[in-house]
Amino acid sequence: NNVHSIGKSAFNSHKIQTIYLSDKLESLNDIFYQCSKLKDIYYGGTVEQWNTLSKSASWDSWLPEYTIHCINGDVATDGTITYN
Repeated sequence: NNVHSIGKSAFNSHKIQTIYLSDKLESLNDIFYQCSKLKDIYYGGTVEQWNTLSKSASWDSWLPEYTIHCINGDVATDGTITYN
């Protein structure tokens, strides 16, 4: 829960399908290298916090389709938000 940063390519696996990220995370910089099966990202903060999180331009380039599950709603690959 206290992770503030994760190194580049930290999750280098074709097998990861689900991951949990702390709301303390400050940035996403290409950490999902070759995670083409990752579908569900659980983020401990709100949709608003997720949207203001610093992200590299290619942070999700290995993720063909995913959902960010936040404490107050979900964010789809195309940016569509569904609030709880």
